[in-house]
Amino acid sequence: IVAGLVGFTLGASELLKATFASVGGKQFSYNPVYAGAPRSIERITTSPLELKERSQLTNAELEQLSVIQEERRQNQRELEEERRRLGLDRAMKEGLIQGISFLVIGLAIWGSHFAGRRWLETKEERDSLLSRVYLTLVTITFGVITIVYLPQAAFETLSYVLLEPLDQGRQPGEKLSLSITALPIWLVYLWQAIRAIRLRVNGS
Repeated sequence: IVAGLVGFTLGASELLKATFASVGGKQFSYNPVYAGAPRSIERITTSPLELKERSQLTNAELEQLSVIQEERRQNQRELEEERRRLGLDRAMKEGLIQGISFLVIGLAIWGSHFAGRRWLETKEERDSLLSRVYLTLVTITFGVITIVYLPQAAFETLSYVLLEPLDQGRQPGEKLSLSITALPIWLVYLWQAIRAIRLRVNGS
């Protein structure tokens, strides 16, 4: 069943993506999900100087206000960095859960189908039109995934490594892991499809 094989591939891809994140950093594979403010962040209180008009402040008060505002900006940057870190951690954990779930379910579906074909199918059924359609469908599906995603993954990975990042929303790990996972499956089924065609031609 193609659905089981696709589920297995997506699950394996998520686990491979997590591996890339462990090696190259979480931002290589994941886009941070929303995370609330950390509990350790202290509540910001408004200074009396911020409530006054700037024209009413003395030079010393203006300098003090500048220091307060700079501290505000620094605290905001730290808060955003902490939110991003928590968001990346959450995204990676969700990816691992999804990967394990898809891998187990996909493997169970595809494994049951594969075992059933091996044990129950006769030689004539294995050479039937339905079997050839199955091989062709899987070959085309994973061939398209590999051909489309592999060049994009190579480009985005090289750009990520060699160039300064301009787009924070581009994570090459996702396409790279999916194309690497799909490539061997495509090659295996392509070989089986070619082998089936040769056997049919030689047999006829």
